[in-house]
Amino acid sequence: MLWKDGKKKALTLSYDDGTIHDRRFIDMLNKYGIKCTFNLISGVFRDDHFEVDYSETPIEDHKWVIVAKDEVGKLYEGHEVASHTVTHPRMNALSFDEVKTEVNDDRKVLKELTGYEINGFAYPWGEYDDQLIQRLDSLGIVYARNVEDRQDFSIPENFLSWNPTCHHDNPDLINLFNKFIESDNEGELFYLWGHSFELYINNNWDVLEEFFKLVSLHKDEIWFATNMEIYNYVKENK
Repeated sequence: MLWKDGKKKALTLSYDDGTIHDRRFIDMLNKYGIKCTFNLISGVFRDDHFEVDYSETPIEDHKWVIVAKDEVGKLYEGHEVASHTVTHPRMNALSFDEVKTEVNDDRKVLKELTGYEINGFAYPWGEYDDQLIQRLDSLGIVYARNVEDRQDFSIPENFLSWNPTCHHDNPDLINLFNKFIESDNEGELFYLWGHSFELYINNNWDVLEEFFKLVSLHKDEIWFATNMEIYNYVKENK
């Protein structure tokens, strides 16, 4: 399978929680023309804007400050917003009614803020089981990402248990990408995930910028897509 516009490879990203560090991260994404899916927790949106001085040493207290509700629509424009529940609970311990509330209430708020249906998901804490997969399916969620790095480039057999390629802190990140781009196999997918607050706490924005620079050198070979764009394309073409 070839990807959109006949490209042999595809790249998708997925970042969780909606912290204010998404602002800097999105500036970097837009600089290199790379798309990302952002999994947001609507129950913790701020009512006011919080700014952080990135010229200072990273401060632990600022790591998990959430974006303001009224900036969601504009901030994530050109990317994708997906669900990460209302309160980020341990979902395996919830009843079906509780799962339904966490997922559907989150989707409702996010739809109001973005203007489109929210049918993608990322598992809070990366925890899931067969029962939860079935519950999400019944609620109309079409894909759900876990945190089980597979370090390969395959398309998932079941999009409701979607394994990423690797986290951005993987020490083998650049080598993995070089393996990906040097492979002659068509239809491969590189899936990167993480949290922007990790870049802030570890002060390693340069690591991801190096990766994006490398990726951008191959933009003629790689389709940059959101999670939902990948899902829709695969379902329409396989």
